Amino acid sequence: MKIQLFTFDTIDSTNSEAMRQAHAGAAEGVCIVADEQTAGRGRFGRVWSSKKGAGLYFSIILRPKFEPRHFPLVTLMAGIAVNSALKSVGVETDIKWVNDLIVRDRKICGILAEASESVHGRFIVIGIGINITNDNIPTDSENLATSIMAEGGKADDVDALVTSLCEELRRGYDLLSAEGGPKMVRDLWCSLSSYAVGKRVVVDTSGKIFSGTTCGVEENGALIVQTDDGTTRTVEAGEISRVRPG
Repeated sequence: MKIQLFTFDTIDSTNSEAMRQAHAGAAEGVCIVADEQTAGRGRFGRVWSSKKGAGLYFSIILRPKFEPRHFPLVTLMAGIAVNSALKSVGVETDIKWVNDLIVRDRKICGILAEASESVHGRFIVIGIGINITNDNIPTDSENLATSIMAEGGKADDVDALVTSLCEELRRGYDLLSAEGGPKMVRDLWCSLSSYAVGKRVVVDTSGKIFSGTTCGVEENGALIVQTDDGTTRTVEAGEISRVRPG
């Protein structure tokens, strides 16, 4: 995959711009990077704070050739890529299923994958928001979020982080697209995430809450949880509103 960067000082949302370009026929590997978002968003339309210079706001267009049943693994692949990119700037992270990277149980990065179809074919846009400085953290979430600066990482070289992230995404996507790649991505994700196996969690599926212990991920990346009553439940990314330690 060839990476092509388009940078903006200010934009409504890097994901929205990537979706617009994908619908217009933009090639796989087109990346939208902005210094500020005026309408940044996360899963379920949640607002992602996107102050100027305080974070990395990044979206990439993918046009997968592998089977659609493996599309959900794109989010796991992106988590692996961000984990490696943040390590390159001195920050060690855990990957929280399904789309957050955390440090000391505080969120440092969110990932939003959106799939769509157009006359130019099916595509996926992966949006990545990384907190660079504490300026990007709302005061009411100081105990729930963190940043590269707060964790003692190299927060002054965003260009190097972008370069590393592009390379890690290219590498991860090539792996996922290869024969046997989906299993290798799942195995790698499980090796990097404390949420994969043996994690006590509380799962909120649109108001229906249950507790249990994680037991790995399914072929499509869904989380397997053994509930406290002894049953096994498979949790799809699209049905959960929250998974937290329990």
